[in-house]
Amino acid sequence: MTGLIEALEQLEYWLWQNHPGLADSIVPGLTTEEIDDLLGKLPSQVTQEIREFYQWTNDSGIFLTPCHFDEPLRIMPLKTAIQYTSESNSFLEQRINIPKLVMFWESERWLHLAICGETEANPILVITDDDFTRLAYSNLTSMVLTNLECYQKEIIKIEIRDSWIRLKLDDEPSRKEFNAIRNRNNQAFELASFQERHNLKVIPI
Repeated sequence: MTGLIEALEQLEYWLWQNHPGLADSIVPGLTTEEIDDLLGKLPSQVTQEIREFYQWTNDSGIFLTPCHFDEPLRIMPLKTAIQYTSESNSFLEQRINIPKLVMFWESERWLHLAICGETEANPILVITDDDFTRLAYSNLTSMVLTNLECYQKEIIKIEIRDSWIRLKLDDEPSRKEFNAIRNRNNQAFELASFQERHNLKVIPI
């Protein structure tokens, strides 16, 4: 069992114990054959981690976005992500002219994407209409582990109203603790090496 699958199973177990309705709403993942067929339309290779994530779920809204603390960071279905990534987008290409997969719905002009073409890590970057590209998570495992720990410690609180999900960080100490956990989970990532390899300037959030 990989680190990502183990983290996802722990997260799902926590959700069943604390928010069974939300756990029950998780969209089932795709088969290996379905993923292979869809990825054939993407010009770049993706890591095994991205494949594993889409085998677990093909649409999820339970992960906290690192920039907007009042809404989830929602995963696009793989078919939609590939279509969105493949569409002509001069703004995106000017900023990130390397292989990528836009896995997350745009949030108030904050666009989260996973970098492809890497052998192991698929860092999740954030671009906006300012001049900075930011590192959100070193990979999907880091994202899941960060959210799981913050849920368990009640640093992040989940509010559900009808079909609307809100994730709350109540105060500045909670935000600092969230960032500390995320930075710890990101620390193994060699950001300087990644920037040099792709000639890309990235700053931590």
